[in-house]
Amino acid sequence: MEHLSKDMLKDIFFDAFARIAKMVETLHRCGSKRTHEIVAMSLSKLLAYDNMSEYFDSSSILIKLWVKITRKDFEGNQGVDRPPLLYHSLLDCSSPMPKKLIGLILEQELLAYGLMETRGSKFCAEMQIRVIDVLLDKIYYLEEHCLQRSRFLVRKAGALRACGVQNIESCLESLSEAISLLQTISKDSSQSNTTVINQLAIAQCLHAHCTLEGNPGCEVIFKNINSALSSWSKVETFDYSSPGQRPSQTIVPLLCSLVDLLAMKGCFKLQFDLCELMIRIWRQENRPLRKIFSFLFTSGRLSHAYCHLPLDKEFISEAAEHLGVDCNHTDFWRNCFGGERPSLIMFLQRMLPSDLFFPQSCEQSLRFDVSVDEVNKVALSLVSEATSNDQAIFLAGYLYYDLSERFFSCGQILQAFSYGKEALCLRKKLLKKKFKLNSGSSGNMESQCCGQDFGSLEAWGPTVAEIWPDSSNSTSTRDSFLTSWSVLKCYLESTLQVC
Repeated sequence: MEHLSKDMLKDIFFDAFARIAKMVETLHRCGSKRTHEIVAMSLSKLLAYDNMSEYFDSSSILIKLWVKITRKDFEGNQGVDRPPLLYHSLLDCSSPMPKKLIGLILEQELLAYGLMETRGSKFCAEMQIRVIDVLLDKIYYLEEHCLQRSRFLVRKAGALRACGVQNIESCLESLSEAISLLQTISKDSSQSNTTVINQLAIAQCLHAHCTLEGNPGCEVIFKNINSALSSWSKVETFDYSSPGQRPSQTIVPLLCSLVDLLAMKGCFKLQFDLCELMIRIWRQENRPLRKIFSFLFTSGRLSHAYCHLPLDKEFISEAAEHLGVDCNHTDFWRNCFGGERPSLIMFLQRMLPSDLFFPQSCEQSLRFDVSVDEVNKVALSLVSEATSNDQAIFLAGYLYYDLSERFFSCGQILQAFSYGKEALCLRKKLLKKKFKLNSGSSGNMESQCCGQDFGSLEAWGPTVAEIWPDSSNSTSTRDSFLTSWSVLKCYLESTLQVC
């Protein structure tokens, strides 16, 4: 093979793995019991030599097939046999492989289970935990592997959380160990770098998030978040060791979830400090300020929970001072929502009862086209079957909620109640996607009035685990991140409104 070019060799290896994958899939459909053995043997034979590691990417098709077959054969199977791991099957092969290469194969196996887990499979989360345990115990166990260990401990915490809220304590243990390792590295000036600092800050934020879930009254969350903010203040750039993804895709979803949890708790200072951090991340990626403010406003992150004020005045003043934009002028906000009619309507309607941000002369210009019919038309278009998605339903819920407030302020109680019920219905629809609603009701008049037919709720593990930086969630979903806590906050606001 020495006379062949690297590109030609890559094509040969890719073709070989694709052909083997097709053969294995056919054998599996025919009921063969040797498919796992063939996959492991093929990887072992084709990647056995030291100089073959650069052709490793071609093997991903076979590793993904291994995961697919394992899931099909063992998910829901109550038999005595445990699902096989690639590590043990590779050890049984006659051709030895370098430990570094085995580690890369296991990481691909882990990634493949992560991609499968987007369908909400507890089996895939449990398999991820098993693969991570092998990586920690057999591959990255030396002192020189501290950074890799910390990364996999964070991933293990995510897989544990995906399996259910009952694993919060184990999740916190993994995150605590990761934080301890990263703090040790960061104290060594020869090893500390931007990646280490970012990874430490992320682990601290995840620890605060899980602590807040498991023990809402715990004060350690403030220490962790402030430590994370302190860490991020030391770096000029944000990054995370997740190939092909930007910080806005890996870090911002976690910050959004923390912001929404803190908003429900009333921790406004930390809430807006994290919003400022998100702005820094987006600006690093050259995202226009108008897009940033549009996202933060329409997601409800520039206001206080359970409060009629549409914006936090102090945050707007600080943003105007430090970012060089005049947030107190209507033209700025109109530009923010350029081309996004539903978002503009939401903004105009929210600003109608408020004279805290704009002069009275400007307020008149805001009123020109915010009729009830227009709001109704936009809300209906958002929830139509042709265009409806979670983000559209979320925005329509806000439009109906604010419309209810508008009628109530005018003393039109029946209309206010009608639109309040519309908002509550849409928000409960989203709640069912983010939370497990446990049966049982208090049976009192308020519960019956607002349609609450459940006694308690629990955030779905896979949904919460999407905030982990290594989550396999799609970039399009992350771009308009809708967290469980944002949905819950809106549902509680609507419940209070209707009651």
